[in-house]
Order: sequence, then structure tokens, then C-alpha cells
Amino acid sequence: RDERPRRDDRFQRDERPRRDDRPRREDRFQRDERPAVPRFERVDLPEERLRPGPPTALENKGKRRAATQKSIKDRLRGPNADLLLEALKVPARGNSLRQWTHGFHTYPGRFHPHLPQTILQDLSPETHPVVLDPFMGGGTVLVEALLRGHEALGNDLNPISLLVARERTRWMSRRNAERVWGALEETRDLVEDRMEDKRPLRRPYTDLLKPHHPPHLFVELLHWIEAIDALPESPERETLRAVFSSLVIKFSNRKADTSLETKETAYPKGSVSRWMMAKTQELLGFQMAFGEALREKKRPQLFNENVRELPSLPNNSVDCIITSPPYPGTYDYFLHHELRMLWLGLTTSPMKQGELGAKRNFTPKQWKQVFREFMTVLHHRTVPDGRCYLVIGDWLDHSDRISGIEFVRQYGPSTGWEVESGASAKRELFEEELIEAFGEAGRWEHLILLKNRKSAPDPTT
Repeated sequence: RDERPRRDDRFQRDERPRRDDRPRREDRFQRDERPAVPRFERVDLPEERLRPGPPTALENKGKRRAATQKSIKDRLRGPNADLLLEALKVPARGNSLRQWTHGFHTYPGRFHPHLPQTILQDLSPETHPVVLDPFMGGGTVLVEALLRGHEALGNDLNPISLLVARERTRWMSRRNAERVWGALEETRDLVEDRMEDKRPLRRPYTDLLKPHHPPHLFVELLHWIEAIDALPESPERETLRAVFSSLVIKFSNRKADTSLETKETAYPKGSVSRWMMAKTQELLGFQMAFGEALREKKRPQLFNENVRELPSLPNNSVDCIITSPPYPGTYDYFLHHELRMLWLGLTTSPMKQGELGAKRNFTPKQWKQVFREFMTVLHHRTVPDGRCYLVIGDWLDHSDRISGIEFVRQYGPSTGWEVESGASAKRELFEEELIEAFGEAGRWEHLILLKNRKSAPDPTT
């Protein structure tokens, strides 16, 4: 079986045996020159849910407040406005954030699953088979698209996004989950042995990482990432790196992903190991349930490219786009994820230099040009009459409030898109600075449906 060339449409990656020693097409006759990747021993998953322990007394996360139907005012425009408004409304209660893999790994500014769920209910996989999120973040749109039988494409310049979206969209058989668990136990044993030996470890950027963590947690994190990276290149290693990434901020002195303010951390010794085991078990459970729920065992295509170019995506290849570009001058996603990138040894310069609309270097003139560039690229990649569901919020130009929907209505047509419908929801603000800056008008979030009005391509050209 291993001598036959690999066919992507015959086996799905996660259902094939985790033994990637079959030759690629271009080097199938050079098999002996490629090192074989050892398979991990399958280990039975624990029957009982592992619990790392309750939050410590010093940890005060507070309650997350969502914009529900009760806390928004709304405006409607166009024939599909009711659907758009329904998508904007975040359910007051429910476990949708804990469904499937949505609850794995925090990601600032992510969609609530209700938004793509509502939109995709109106789109058939037969009429709109290919769905793209060019700013995929944690991959929420991709998960929902796969669940409904669409082909899912995702792109993001942030390497952490690629890591998280890959795991959220990875469906898992029990057989492969047991291999991941075997790799985890192997890694845990190595960590325990090295910590008993008190072997000194050095890692790139150690001096930059150390101040962000209590000493005992920093040592544990260092041993864990070294042991994970010592594993052979494999899906199991990718999964454990993603789990490690999900815990970096938890064991740091930062208050949250979106805040650089510090807090006192009181997790005891051994917490990293307990949480690695518990989070991996939880993720594998979600991934196995996700696989059982899929109509077809499809895999998404993920890209790590500049959205102003998207060289790997052919023209006229996308039927529907559901996305939310960065809100201009609002966030610094690079700063939110820099600590994780340093721990995982990921290259930071492309994200640092190419992040769009970042708060640290935002200018209105720059954003107009950037918006035109990436919307023009998306126009070319989309089929004639293709749809783009764009989520964007208001922002500030110095002291002036800029309406996101009016901005898109003004500059969208020059990029080949026509605004068909829109819905706007007034979001509650909690920071005094923002309340004062946006004034009585408040801050609104918009979901806009655009249509690609280009003519069909000439098949003879």
C-alpha cells in the first residue's frame, strides 16, 4: 500500500495512518533518501475527564459581557437586511462557543459562531460550494462551512492564526486521537525526567520570555516546548504545539490576550503539565465529535499570505466570502500574539510589517489605500455574482467618528463590489475613553452584503 502514489481525493489526511513515509509525486522514486517518520504508539484515552484544578484565589478574570439582543439598537438597509441583523445578534445564552472546536484557544476579535451559522443557512453547498475567509483568525467561519458541506478556504498573515485554525478544523478518528495521546504521554515523561535531572535549557528569546512568567511556570513551559519540538514532524506534534500555545497567556503575568497590563499569577508548581493533559483531552474530544458531525470528510485549504496579493488563490475560484477585516486603528494583533510567536519560534517580521490597520501605525490615508487593494484582489478571486459578507465597525479618525458602512458604500464600488444590503447594530461600550470619544452617536458594528458585479470571464481567453 505504501508503494502506491498518494491521491489527495482518495484518503483524508487525518484518517490515513499517521505514517507519512509515502513519497510525494515529485520524488516517489527517491524513497530511500527520505527519512522515515516513526509512528507514535496508540494509548487509550482516559475515561474520566481530567481536571487541572479550580482557578486560584488571585486570579480574577471577571465576566465577559456580550452584545445581546437587549444591548443593541439596529438599522436595516436592503432586501437581505433582516438576515444580516439576525446574524449580528449574539445569543444571550447558550453553549455555541463550546460546540465543536470553537472553544479551543482564545483569539481576540473572533466571530461568534452564530454569525456564520446564520449566513450559511441561507447558502447551499450546491450553489455556493467554495467559502473563503481571507482574515480567518481562529477559523470560526471554516468550521461552520465544513459542517454544512462547503469547501472551506482560509487565509491569515498571522502564523498563530494558521496554527489555531488548523486544529479547530482538524477532524479526528479515535485511532488517531489515541496516537496524539501516546505522543502526549511520551512528552510528559520526557519533561518529568528532564526536570528531575534539573538540566539547564536555553531557547531563542529566553531573556525576552522570562520576565513574562513566574519562575516556576517559566521553567515548566520551557521544558514542555523543548520536549514537544523534539518530536518528529507530524500531526501529533502540530496538535501539541497548538495546545501549548493556548496556555501561554494563562501562565503569564498578562491580564488577557488583548491587554499588556500585568497581574499576579498564583498557579502552583506542576500546573503546566496538568493543563497540557486536560486541554489535550478536551481538544481531542471536540475533534472526534467534529469528525462525526461532518457531512463529508473534507479538509480546508489554509494560506499564510498577504491578503493584498493571495498568489495561491486562482481568479474566479470563490463563491462566497465571509470575513471581518481588522477594524482600523483599533487593535494591535501582532502585540497580542507576539509572546506566543516567540515561544513557538515562529517568524514575526511578516506579521509585524504587514498587519493591516494596526493601532500602532494606523493612518486614514493608508487605510483607504489598503482597503482598495485587498477588496480588489478579493473581487478578482470571486466568481461573477459572488457574495461578500463583510463585518466592520466604526472607527475614529483623530476625533471624528467614521461610519464603517458609509466608508464601504463610498469606496466599495471602485473595487468592483456593489453594496446590496446592510445591517447595523449599536454596541455597548465599557471603556470611559471610548464612550467619550464616540459620543452620543456611539459605536456601531455593520454586516454588509456585497455582490461581485463583474461579467463572466470569456472562456476563449
